[in-house]
Amino acid sequence: MSKLWIGLGAAAVVGVVGFTSGFFPGFAKGFTKGFNEARRSASEGHSGLPSCDTETGLANARNAINNIPPLKNAGITALGISDAKSSLATETEVQCDGMVTLSNQMKGPVHYTFAKEPSVGGQFLVRAVISHLEKS
Repeated sequence: MSKLWIGLGAAAVVGVVGFTSGFFPGFAKGFTKGFNEARRSASEGHSGLPSCDTETGLANARNAINNIPPLKNAGITALGISDAKSSLATETEVQCDGMVTLSNQMKGPVHYTFAKEPSVGGQFLVRAVISHLEKS
């Protein structure tokens, strides 16, 4: 009987610490957000690919921009993408347009694409092209 009370006490401590530290609410929020993004991409007809304006889609687009060789060599990074919207969405490809703001105070239109690629083991490829930049 005492082992049961010790186990229940330990579970209560873990629950209180997890809740007060923000772990459980943060975990639940992150889980729900990921679930909502997955449900949204499936309902938009491109299951397995992110949507243009979701957290996952924007993060992947920023990573692709940050790996453009001239920007990467100059130490310039994408701070954010605004006005993201889809220009095409199929089962195998999502094309997006938006405005990117860079760390060198430049800004310009960006076109990014998520494409399913069987050769990379079920993952998708991300391509990003910045049309022209202006001082923001």
